[in-house]
Amino acid sequence: MAKSRFYLMILMIGLLLLFGGCQLFRRQGPPKNRIPQSFTYMGDASTHQFHRQGCRMLKDCKVRIYYRDIAAPLKAGYTPCPVCKP
Repeated sequence: MAKSRFYLMILMIGLLLLFGGCQLFRRQGPPKNRIPQSFTYMGDASTHQFHRQGCRMLKDCKVRIYYRDIAAPLKAGYTPCPVCKP
């Protein structure tokens, strides 16, 4: 009797995992970046430069930081981009 309950429990756990009923083992994607509604400047975390929207130097940027005014990136230690000259 104990063996049949054990096998039934293993079967139920397997079915839960198979059909995605358990959130613990479900694959999570990367967190979605939330872009603010209004921003004027974007900072590149790898180069520590900030740019205007649409600057061509932002094509290779992987980690962007958004700023609403020019004082915030300057205070954070970012330098202006030599191409778009914000």
